[in-house]
Amino acid sequence: AANPNDLQNVYPLALAYLSQKPIDLKGLFWIAKAVSLTQGSPAQVQINAFGKNAYTRYHGGDDGWQELVQQAGSQQNIPPDFKVAPAPTPAEQAAKLCQTKQVKAMSFDEFELIFTSGNQQCSDQVWNQIKGKPIQFEAKVVSVEKTKLMLASTYDDIQNNKADVELTFPMAIPASLMPKVGEMEKVQGNPASFDADPFMIHMTEGAFIGKKAAAAAKKSPTKAAPRKKKK
Repeated sequence: AANPNDLQNVYPLALAYLSQKPIDLKGLFWIAKAVSLTQGSPAQVQINAFGKNAYTRYHGGDDGWQELVQQAGSQQNIPPDFKVAPAPTPAEQAAKLCQTKQVKAMSFDEFELIFTSGNQQCSDQVWNQIKGKPIQFEAKVVSVEKTKLMLASTYDDIQNNKADVELTFPMAIPASLMPKVGEMEKVQGNPASFDADPFMIHMTEGAFIGKKAAAAAKKSPTKAAPRKKKK
């Protein structure tokens, strides 16, 4: 309060507020103030990255961060009515998705958000539209079995090599078509059920699409033409 433009006071104060769980919102103002005080110095990049990350985690996005830095730089002390809107809850995000996006256009990342959000109405709405209907998608192969592939379909699970789709084929996968673990594969399946925690969609009627679909068709057994009887 005595010297709000002294970085040696402002920065530790910001860290003290932001280290609390949950964070004290005053820390977002003071870390923005620290960014403003270090304008043009080498320390500014690091402090800005830290403050922006803390702001994004709380707010759900970085929109408004630069405005906060400008506000903090123009004021000596924190305004008594200072506030930052918190990020929407998963249930609120799911509701917005259900209201603004068609199910056929949703990604597996969005399926995961909806099915794990706790928003039962939205979850039922989406599930009833995809259950038992073929969906084509590309995913990372995590493990293989004779009639089953474990796949990672969401961004985070692809990065972490974690399966979130169990795709069961109606018959054994030919050895020549069996994908390698770690590869991205284009497939199709019919959602049969899902687990919310941990997230997993169980799919049946597994099939390859693209080049492997043509190769699989060639390997499918066909009935031999009946021989003509000799007179």
